[in-house]
Amino acid sequence: MLKDITKEDAALVTLSGEVFSVLPAPAPRLKRVAPPKLLVPARVKRTNPEAKPTAYQVLKGARDIIADPKRWTRGAMARNKQGSTVCCHSASAVQFCAMGAILKTARNLTGDRSSPIVTEVLLQLGGCRSLTRLNDNNGREAVLSHFNLQLEKTDAA
Repeated sequence: MLKDITKEDAALVTLSGEVFSVLPAPAPRLKRVAPPKLLVPARVKRTNPEAKPTAYQVLKGARDIIADPKRWTRGAMARNKQGSTVCCHSASAVQFCAMGAILKTARNLTGDRSSPIVTEVLLQLGGCRSLTRLNDNNGREAVLSHFNLQLEKTDAA
């Protein structure tokens, strides 16, 4: 005989000794997680606020970042301590490719993510694609040589 099914025992009903599922078991409730707080990277304060950073300063800063082998990476603009890919402007970024180092330095100097100075630096270096290929295919030493050569050209001018 069937008895009246309540909400508490609706998931299973016994008929002649066998157990049948009448209603699907309720899905577990997911906890709401607050979105992570966005971290704003610290910016370098310029000693002379009227002086605008030059392409030379951006290139030199980027070179200084990747001169340390522990701060260089390939295959991503930037990585955190765990090796996961992150935005190059992220406060958790500790390793950078050549392009990521340029973008990070330009933002630190200008406070602007889309600074026209980045375009100027990339034009001097032969463009974004060739720089990315150089970084990923030829390695850190090749990037440093390329940066140093461009810095020497700028010094000589």
